[in-house]
Amino acid sequence: MTLVVMLLGGLVVALKLKPAKTQPNYTATKLDFWQRAVKENPNDPSNWDQLGVAYLTYQRTDDAEGAFRQALALNESDPGANLQLALLIKDTDPKQAQKMLKLSAAMSPVDFKVVPLVALGDLYYSQGEYKEATGAYSQAVGADPSIFEARMGLGRALQARGKAKDALAQYKQALRVNPGSQEAKAAIAGIGDKIPVLPTPGATPSP
Repeated sequence: MTLVVMLLGGLVVALKLKPAKTQPNYTATKLDFWQRAVKENPNDPSNWDQLGVAYLTYQRTDDAEGAFRQALALNESDPGANLQLALLIKDTDPKQAQKMLKLSAAMSPVDFKVVPLVALGDLYYSQGEYKEATGAYSQAVGADPSIFEARMGLGRALQARGKAKDALAQYKQALRVNPGSQEAKAAIAGIGDKIPVLPTPGATPSP
């Protein structure tokens, strides 16, 4: 995974790769740093954002949610807090999460719009809203054509809408981005035999 890993999957990596018991200092120091930061400057939403991410590294999701909500209380348009909180509530309040991801995409710098857009596409797809998912993934591809997750997501959404040829094109683009991807190879193989081969114009039909 590429850019999406840094902001979305990066949190998953942080949860899976806990500091070893003999080397706990980095995460502990990071959490302590941002706890002190919000005490010293509680009106800075970015401090609350960072504290929320630090809580996530310990799987303290309730504390993280509280920190992100505090960031939004200070700045309701904060792209980072909207993104992170949407990811936390997407299963319990998907409609609200959709709104927050749209706002995050609108308020994010150009280089980072792809992150909430892919997350929005994923959420739409999980809800069976394939047309909306296509739109979100298409925007993500437009923001950065080299993002593997955006290409694969767009392929899945198109395939779900019966647009096999368009889906296949996206899967092939995804494979160009990540040539070793078994996911992309399987998607291409799975869809290839579903596209009829049309006879070449002027060719003699087979008996």
